[in-house]
Order: sequence, then C-alpha cells, then structure tokens
Amino acid sequence: MLITGEMIRARGGCEGQTVTFEQLFPQGAEIPGPDLDAVNRAGLDGWWLLEKFELSGTFRRWNDNGTVVEEEHYAHGRLHDPADGAPAGRRYNAAGAIVKEAHYAHGRLHDPADGAPAFRRWNDNGIVVAEEHYVNGLRQDLTDGSAALRRWNARGILVEEQHYVNDLRQDPADGAPAVRLWNANDAIFEEQHYVNDQLHDPADGAAAVRRWNDDGTIIEEVHYDHGLLRDPADGAAAESEAQQIARQKLI
Repeated sequence: MLITGEMIRARGGCEGQTVTFEQLFPQGAEIPGPDLDAVNRAGLDGWWLLEKFELSGTFRRWNDNGTVVEEEHYAHGRLHDPADGAPAGRRYNAAGAIVKEAHYAHGRLHDPADGAPAFRRWNDNGIVVAEEHYVNGLRQDLTDGSAALRRWNARGILVEEQHYVNDLRQDPADGAPAVRLWNANDAIFEEQHYVNDQLHDPADGAAAVRRWNDDGTIIEEVHYDHGLLRDPADGAAAESEAQQIARQKLI
C-alpha cells in the first residue's frame, strides 16, 4: 500500500513525524515492503502505520550500533504471531540475546498451540525470570493447574507464583494459596488466598494472608472476607494496632 503524508495526517498522525516522513518519502512509501524498514530505521513509528492502516508486516527498532533491539509482527493492524509460530513481539539486549518475547493472537496475549507461556522474560545471563500464561488477553492457569504467573530471581530460583482464572487471582481447586512468595533460600515467606481477585480466608478457616520469618516461624496472620479485614472465629484481632498503622501508611 502506498502511504503518503496526507494519509497519515487524515488518521491523526503526529505532525512532526509526518513532516519527516514526507521529507524521506516525497512520493509516499510502500508499506509493508522495503520502505517499512527505512521508516523504522529513521526512528519513525512504523508500528503506528501498520496499526492505523490495518496492514500486515514486521516493525523493527535498532540501537545506535545497528543491532535490532525490538521486533513486532502485525497482521491486519494487530499484533499477531506469524505463520511459523514465532512470537509476535521480541526484544533483544545489546549483545543480540532475547530478553523478552510475547505471543499474540489478534492483538491479545495468547499462549501458542504448544502450550508455551504467552509472555517470557530473560535476564542478560540467559536465565528465565518471568513467565505468564494468557488466553485471549487474560491471565489463565494451565489445564493441569499450574500457575499462570511465575517469577525467578537472577539465579533461577523460583520466588513468586500466582494463580489466575480469567485474569482474576483465584485459589486453585486443591485449595492452595493463589499467591506464594519464596525467599532466596527457597523457603516460603508469604502466602495469600484469593477468591475473584479479593483476599479471602480459605474454607478451613486459616488466615487469608500468612507471613514467615527466615527460620520458618509465622510472624503474621491476617484474615479477610471478600477483600475486607475481619476478625477470625476465635475473636482475635484481624490485625494488631501496629499492623493497622503500618498498613495505613502504605495506603
């Protein structure tokens, strides 16, 4: 498709970028096509052209050394994995290693057919530090009950796990907490129970939120009823006065 500056203006394009576009392509640019990379290399928003004109193609961004640092594949103006199953979005570090990738279907994060996570992030040492599973743009646990979201520290040790149903934090069917946090010694230091994205005590009456110190001693328990603090059945305070003051300061 031959795109001109006037066509860009008609769709609300930035005037500064439109003027630069016209200077580079006085007769218009063929998008997608060889002109797309030229648009991207000039620092113009090629992704915007693909989106606004509902075109298919790949947007790329380079660093000052000429290394590709970002790629996004579009189909009819929306982020969408290409036919070979590669992720629609990828980012690279200065050395050219992948540090982030995201699978999309029709503009929404979506796990590919092989069950890989829709979103994945690596540190510069090549260690996976985050994975998130999505269905049609919503975080969703896997069918085997595995958590939708997991994060690792720089050494590859699991430090966080969150369960989701339709993008809402939710305890899985086995009653495990929706959210678990681990310290660097691989010991759990916090658990949180949720129902429909609201903190809520589990059926056994345990506290919705529990925290431990490094030696495994419970140091805090807080009870909730659909997101609201509540006193447990034994009549103990939901929070100590000091905890209430600390929470109010955070708010």
